[in-house]
Amino acid sequence: MRATPAASVAAGAVSQDDQRSGTGADVAPSASTAPGLHFRAGGTRGSRAHGAGHPGSSGQAEATFIDDPRDALSERSARPTRHASVDIRGAEGGHRHDATGFPGRRIHLQRGYRQSAALDLAPLAAAVREGDAATALSLLRTGDLAGVQFHEGQADPLSAQRDGLLAHWTALAETTDPAEALARAGRLRILTAVRDGPQGARGLNARIEALLGGSMRRGAGPGYFHGRLLLITENSYRHRLFNGDIGICLADDGGAITAWFPGDDPQRPRPFHPAALPAHDSAFAMTVHKAQGSEFDEAWLVLPERDNRVLSRELVYTGLTRARSALHVAASDAILRAALGRHAGRWSGLAWRLGAMPAPPPAPGEVPVEAEPPAQGALF
Repeated sequence: MRATPAASVAAGAVSQDDQRSGTGADVAPSASTAPGLHFRAGGTRGSRAHGAGHPGSSGQAEATFIDDPRDALSERSARPTRHASVDIRGAEGGHRHDATGFPGRRIHLQRGYRQSAALDLAPLAAAVREGDAATALSLLRTGDLAGVQFHEGQADPLSAQRDGLLAHWTALAETTDPAEALARAGRLRILTAVRDGPQGARGLNARIEALLGGSMRRGAGPGYFHGRLLLITENSYRHRLFNGDIGICLADDGGAITAWFPGDDPQRPRPFHPAALPAHDSAFAMTVHKAQGSEFDEAWLVLPERDNRVLSRELVYTGLTRARSALHVAASDAILRAALGRHAGRWSGLAWRLGAMPAPPPAPGEVPVEAEPPAQGALF
């Protein structure tokens, strides 16, 4: 798709599950309600659209990416906004056109569809998104939010809450129907900020496997047992298995283990021999990063005992909004404050490539080079 000059972009992404389901969200009446990429060219109704800077052009263009509607818990309505002038080098003639201050519209989704009525998450999500640690901690400690439980200072959910968690995972092995087992698997998940360490996904998975191994491990050799949840960690187009896919191991009457993964029809999951799978880990616990785009009836967000640079308000927000009906937060006061005080910023260089800001500063020891924004055809 050819890039369009002078486009205002509200950053975001559309998850694949939203594209399939067509889930929407309430937005301001003047904004489009269809999820995905929307483009509005300048000009009056019935007139021919022109590129920015050409005669007869109003210089209006808008490309809006709408984020996952079920994650959108903002109560703000859409409002007009003005964007900085964009100096774009023409694709053919090499001339520059200045599209100054073209109006755009920023869309704020107003209603979330992931959480059920049993989970009052909006106030906490708003406080986390704004980095307001005092309000977030107050909401967690009072216990007034339906469906939200705060386990302050509890670094090990497998110690204090072991019986309840094990009951869920043991129940996965009580069915021999792969479709039902996969449906049950999405009811609960432990989400971590890091992969390694006592509160990391790998450490927790190893302990859970050891706890389950006594009654559930049988057949297929070391590493695979009846009821083990699997997380694919690399794409395999040959198997049609992709990074983030969740499956479950089930034993047949003879004790042979088969790994089952969802198919195009939820009632007809696909079987695989465990040894034929691409790279994978256990999925009783998984990182928030791997859980993006997923949702679970009950989610446990477990933060590490020590501060880590990956902790940020964005990570906490993503983790807690994975819950549909119940949320557990296991963290200390200090770690939660540190996480909400850290904002995860990104530097993509897109604004510089579009000519809206100066080139990034050179790295230490690097000789600065005078460079102009690339031509339209060389953007990517």
